[in-house]
Amino acid sequence: MRGFRNASAREVMPKLVEWCSEASTVHWEQESRQLPDAERAVRRMLEDGRLTGVRPPSEAQDAGEIPPVERPRGEIPLSPVRD
Repeated sequence: MRGFRNASAREVMPKLVEWCSEASTVHWEQESRQLPDAERAVRRMLEDGRLTGVRPPSEAQDAGEIPPVERPRGEIPLSPVRD
């Protein structure tokens, strides 16, 4: 994630405040390089995540809520990180 953040994402990330109506983040460290499944990632976000500022916020974001996440049809699973 650090590599992604420090590469081209550095230009995009500040713009997300204007582009998104909901955003949250969570600090996550783990021994394994294996990506967590979607259910575990959502559970972790709900337990330890924090909302980040966006303009304009959705009703849920404005109320300080993280709404339930539904997996979209045809979602492409994440690929493992490669060195």
